[in-house]
Amino acid sequence: MTQKNTSGLFWAGMAAIAIGLIAGIWGVISLLTQGHAAMGVNDQIPWGVLVPGYVFFVAASAGCVIVALGYALGIKRFALIMKRAIFLAIITLLAGGALILIELGSPLKAINFVLSPNPLSPMWWMLVFYTLYLAMLLVEFYLITTGRVSNLRTISVFTAFSAIAVHSTLGGIFGLAAVRTYFGGALSPVYFILIAMLIGTALLLLVTILTYKLTKATMSAELHALVLDLGKFLGIVLGVGIFFTLWKIIAGLRSTVDSTVIAYQDTVGLWWYWVFVILIGLVIPIVLLLNPKTRNINVVALASVCVLIGMFGARVEFTLGGEIVPVMKDLVHPGFSSHYAPTFVEIAILGLAFSGVALLYILGARKLELDKVAEHD
Repeated sequence: MTQKNTSGLFWAGMAAIAIGLIAGIWGVISLLTQGHAAMGVNDQIPWGVLVPGYVFFVAASAGCVIVALGYALGIKRFALIMKRAIFLAIITLLAGGALILIELGSPLKAINFVLSPNPLSPMWWMLVFYTLYLAMLLVEFYLITTGRVSNLRTISVFTAFSAIAVHSTLGGIFGLAAVRTYFGGALSPVYFILIAMLIGTALLLLVTILTYKLTKATMSAELHALVLDLGKFLGIVLGVGIFFTLWKIIAGLRSTVDSTVIAYQDTVGLWWYWVFVILIGLVIPIVLLLNPKTRNINVVALASVCVLIGMFGARVEFTLGGEIVPVMKDLVHPGFSSHYAPTFVEIAILGLAFSGVALLYILGARKLELDKVAEHD
C-alpha cells in the first residue's frame, strides 16, 4: 500500500480518540476509587455494560483469527489480510482483558486465579486458554513480521483452535449458569462462536477499507476482490445469525421455565432490541451484502458498521436478559424484572476501550507494515 497524506476525517478521528482516552482514564480512576458504587449495577444485576463490552472485544479477536484461518486452509489470497487480522486479534483481546479487570473494581483480585487455581471452574480454564491464545497470537504475528513462514500454517491452525477454545469456554460460563436459563445452556458456546465470526469479519472488513480510504491509498485488485468476497461471506453468516436468532426467540417464549419466558417477553418488548439488534444488526446488512447490484466497497463498509452496532447491542441484550429475572423462585412472576442503566463512568470506560483499540491500530498501521503479505511456504 502506498500511503499518502491523511484526510481531515483522520484528524477528527484522532480528536475523538483523545477525548475517549481522557474521559476513559477519568472513568477508571472513579471506578477504582469508588468501587461498584460508580456503576449502575445492583444485587439483582451484577453485570453491567462492561461485561458485554468485554465479550464483544474477545469475540472480535476470535472472529479475526477464524477469518485468517483461510490461509491455513490453503486459500493463498488470505495472506493479504492475515497480518492485519492477527494484529487486530491481539489488540482487541488486550482490550477485552483490560475491561474485565477494570470491571472487577479491584484488578489485583485477578491474582487469585493464579494463587488459588480451581481446575473445576470454567473461569480458571478460560484464563489458561487466554494465556495460551495470546502466546499463539504473538508467535504468529512474529512469524509473519519476520518472514519465517515455514510453520505458519500449522501455527495458524493452533491459534484458531485456541481462539475457539477461549470463546466457546466464555460461552460455557454463561450457559452453565443453570439458574439463568436465558443464557441458552449447551447452545451458548455455539452461539458465541457464531457471534465471533460476525464481529470479527465485520471489524476486519471495516478496518481494512477505512485504512485505505483515510490514507487515500490504492487498494490492489486482488485485495479488492477479497474484500468483496468476505462481504459475501459476512452476508451468509448473517443469514445463519437470523435463523439462530429467530429460533432462539421462539424457543425462549415457548419455554417451560417461567423465568425464561418472562425474560424473553421483556426482551422482545424493548424497542432498541428491534431497532439496533434486529434491523440494523441483521436485516439491513444482509439485504446490502447479498444483493450483487449493491455490493461494493462502500456498501461492505456500511454493512460492517451496522453489524458491529447490532452485535454490540446483542451482547448487551444477552447479558442483561439473563439477569433481569431474579433467580429466587418465589420472586419470579409476570411483570417483575429489574432494570439497569449504565452510568457515565461505565460509558467512559467503554469509550476508553474503543479509543485504545483505535489508537493501537493506527500506531500499528504506521509502524508495523500491517499490509505486509504473508509469504507462501
